[in-house]
Amino acid sequence: MRGRWLLVMLGLVLGASVALDAQQSGTTVSRPGTVPQGGVTGPRDMPRPSKGTARLRGLVVGGENGGPLRRAMVQLSGDGLQEGRATTTNEEGRWEIRDLPAGRYQVTANKAGYVSLSYGQRRPFEQGKPLELREGQTVENVNFNLPRGSAITGRVTDEFGDPVADVMISAQRYRYFGGRRRLTPVSRPASSDDGGNFRLYGLAPGDYYLSAAPMGFSFGESSGDSTGYAPTYYPGTASAQQADKVTVAIGDEVSGLVFSLVPTRTAKITGTAVDSRGRPMAGAFVSVIVRQGDSFSMSMGAGNQVREDGTFTLNDVGPGEYTIQVQSLAEGPSRETATLPITVAGEDLTGIALVGTRGTAISGRVVVEGAKSERSIQPASVGIMAMPKEPAMEMVMYFGGESSDRLNDDWTFGIRVMTSPVLIRTTRLPPGYTLKQVVWRGQDVTDSGLTFKGDAVSDVDVVITAQSTRVTGGVLDTDGKPVADYVVIAFAEDDDKWGWLSRHRALARPDQQGGFLIKDLPAGRYLAVALPFLEEGEEADPEVLERLRGVATPFTLANGEQKALTLRVAEQ
Repeated sequence: MRGRWLLVMLGLVLGASVALDAQQSGTTVSRPGTVPQGGVTGPRDMPRPSKGTARLRGLVVGGENGGPLRRAMVQLSGDGLQEGRATTTNEEGRWEIRDLPAGRYQVTANKAGYVSLSYGQRRPFEQGKPLELREGQTVENVNFNLPRGSAITGRVTDEFGDPVADVMISAQRYRYFGGRRRLTPVSRPASSDDGGNFRLYGLAPGDYYLSAAPMGFSFGESSGDSTGYAPTYYPGTASAQQADKVTVAIGDEVSGLVFSLVPTRTAKITGTAVDSRGRPMAGAFVSVIVRQGDSFSMSMGAGNQVREDGTFTLNDVGPGEYTIQVQSLAEGPSRETATLPITVAGEDLTGIALVGTRGTAISGRVVVEGAKSERSIQPASVGIMAMPKEPAMEMVMYFGGESSDRLNDDWTFGIRVMTSPVLIRTTRLPPGYTLKQVVWRGQDVTDSGLTFKGDAVSDVDVVITAQSTRVTGGVLDTDGKPVADYVVIAFAEDDDKWGWLSRHRALARPDQQGGFLIKDLPAGRYLAVALPFLEEGEEADPEVLERLRGVATPFTLANGEQKALTLRVAEQ
């Protein structure tokens, strides 16, 4: 199947021909300087997107005949843009994006019924290659050949063989995501119709596991029926470990799948929700974060509201692990959120008590090191956010109140969060800058996170620097010849730095010249390895990294260091 995929993809990216009609425009170099520790005041408006002189052009074709695809969407993102760019193909399947600043870009093409592809992608679930653009440069023939998407069709029934409508069907794959390997959706879900029929389409060739789940819970008064359906995996099991995989070839349609939902005893959950002052959280929304086995967590049941007296009811809740979340309707710092983990085993749960909190206010300032001029950046060009350090909290809405990531004019910020510990990260930075460290009470908490117990956290320094690291290089095969198709992983030598959301690992693919670039790794000791292929997301799996230790090349990075590496392709 992989060989067939490669043949179909042959026209995708066997090198975008770089038209060297590049007109190098003049560049103004500012006088070197520094930004005072208190920051530089400037206009409060958001910075205008950079406008350059480079452009990309290409063609999107698809299907067995390779005909032009009209109205295909081409999307562009990269370090040269603060916001993505997009365009659609014309009737000849051609597209163009102009006025691009210099930088490295990722380009993706998609159209309904076809497999979405990134530039340089030759295999399913592979990361695309970047395109390097200089000022004034035009890159031609950034072409895509989108394979016709595969499809899976079938029918969902109840235990008596009767069709069930409004069941959410999703195709899932095992991936390392959110700190662990688990089943995660990889396609748009489908809803069963009144005949129980469903159709999943636009799938890349590969192995999938199908899951079926009724849409949400019921609220208010119950009819008294305490039976329902558990999330069910094909061919009809509540256990993800017992599910059968469904394999589809490129452009294939697997049809006639039938599986019955697994009946289960459902529970009724009743409780109260009050705010931090003991008052009923009347009108607050109640949602449920669901975690079933190895499947991806998702929010269900949003829309139920707390009554005037502070009570709420959830009906038809199947067995499983959940987090109930209540969020008030107030805006700003008055907003309150309450969460509580629960386990449902078929018995009704009563007396659930949730107490709201306004969260913890985190305040601090951004400190700029190594600025290229005293007015080279503005506060509005930097964004700050907090995110939960523990993977188990990634689906819980931990923001409330003052959750804006915009800085004040004096480079200070304020964020209100609902969980601890949290990691402070930047959401945007000016080109050439990177996060160096986060300091609180004299301690570097960049990777350990901020841990608190409800009290306000102040005097957090977020240090950004223009002295970012860069690792560049190329890859050779076993005969010492340059390789143009590979993936490079760089990861910390210390496995304590391999955790979820780690800054100490990176993945890179070669650009149109065959070279790779990894930016912004913190100073430290690293290992680098080049592989022929790696499914996207596998670079975060500690088991994969441990397996690669023995074939990796060690190197060290100092603050702001530029490092060049030549790697050999390792066997997987």
